[in-house]
Amino acid sequence: MGLLTALSSRDVIAARVWPVTEACQSLAKTAEGIDPSVLRSARAAGLPGGDTVVEDWLSGLAQRGVLRPFGRGISGRWAVDPAWLSGWRLAADAMAPAERHAWVRAAQTLDRCMSIWENAAAAAASGSGASASVEP
Repeated sequence: MGLLTALSSRDVIAARVWPVTEACQSLAKTAEGIDPSVLRSARAAGLPGGDTVVEDWLSGLAQRGVLRPFGRGISGRWAVDPAWLSGWRLAADAMAPAERHAWVRAAQTLDRCMSIWENAAAAAASGSGASASVEP
């Protein structure tokens, strides 16, 4: 989670887990230079039931004070602690190019999914679009 958010353009994460799950699937597809234990975790997030894995990660980070919840329903988010994020940005800067490339691709996937989620949440909040029928 640290490297994903550090390399993304976000300092918030959707309370819905699918953007993180998609980013993990992207990381799992690019094995070059990635630590095997990290790959196992990324792959676990992409398996059936993987949403539970991601929920556990987010919950653990929230318990440690790294993530702070705000918003409700479909608009619920996690704010990422700036000091924690700063430490991960330093770690990202020190990565080998092949490993960094894989993480950057995964972070771009997170960014794209977050944009989709934000658009859906905005449409639901305004009562327009297909997602407007989603119960918050």
